[in-house]
Amino acid sequence: MEAMVVEYIRVLLFGHVIPKIMMLLVYFLTATMLGGLFYLNFNDIGVSRAFWRIWKNMKSKNAK
Repeated sequence: MEAMVVEYIRVLLFGHVIPKIMMLLVYFLTATMLGGLFYLNFNDIGVSRAFWRIWKNMKSKNAK
């Protein structure tokens, strides 16, 4: 996501403020996703079991 912001939200096109705000948004989204992953891993079923459940549900929907 950081590479997309750096590449497409350039200082020459948007000025100096918008790119900085977008980078802060990228860092906020990254921290939020990392927090969700930690929550899933430590307080819920874990990452591996979550992927296993998703895979199982996808297989059962395709069988119908």
